[in-house]
Amino acid sequence: MRVLACDPSTKHLAFAMWSHEKKAFYTQKISGDFTRLVLELENYFLGMPGGGDIHFFCEDQYTGPNRQTGIKIAVMRGVVNAAAVRHGFVLHDPTKATHWQGLLTMPKGSTYPQRKKRAMEIASVIMGAPVLDSDVADAICICEYEKNRLQTKERLSAQGTI
Repeated sequence: MRVLACDPSTKHLAFAMWSHEKKAFYTQKISGDFTRLVLELENYFLGMPGGGDIHFFCEDQYTGPNRQTGIKIAVMRGVVNAAAVRHGFVLHDPTKATHWQGLLTMPKGSTYPQRKKRAMEIASVIMGAPVLDSDVADAICICEYEKNRLQTKERLSAQGTI
């Protein structure tokens, strides 16, 4: 099983992939304008090794009151999801930030910079090495959250409890 998570924005796409076979995480960050992001996304997906399903999760972000940014991120998320389907990935419902951020064990009311810092700390523990990019850290945490959910679902299904 492989789990691929994406933290999209208007200027970056951060990815983290968990490979069950290799028991390892792989990360990638693509930066640029819209056209460059789309081209690099295709190259990244084309370069993925075959064999086995890739379960794909893209973060569903809260953009606050800025409608223009919200529209741009929604378009980018649509482009990323369409590419995932085109490449045969198993597309899952968007991952809500409020769900995966439960990994951070932050007190209610924590600030954005505090959450970003904590995500880098948690991602560094997961990776076993410093993670210094907050977008990549978010993608790693999203991937870890969804990997754990899928593994729990598989375990419960094997036990016949779901």
